[in-house]
Amino acid sequence: MYLNKKRNLVFGLLFKFLLDYSYFSIVSKYYSYQGFYLNINPINYFVSFLIVILFLSILSEKIKSVSDLFLSIAIFTVIIPISTLF
Repeated sequence: MYLNKKRNLVFGLLFKFLLDYSYFSIVSKYYSYQGFYLNINPINYFVSFLIVILFLSILSEKIKSVSDLFLSIAIFTVIIPISTLF
């Protein structure tokens, strides 16, 4: 299976933007009593984008083994959502 690095980068960043928007508009509004406050720190926000871009650039263009598939799934289901909370 072939992956396009540019497409992964675009979809990964779009996914991060959607998660950030939903956190800013929904989660922090309705779940602030649970500790999900809206404290925007520009440095942390910039670092989280750098981390996401770094991890998306690690993805190989061809899935050759199970570990390549696991890495891509882990990035999209763990790393990007956690970077929203960072």
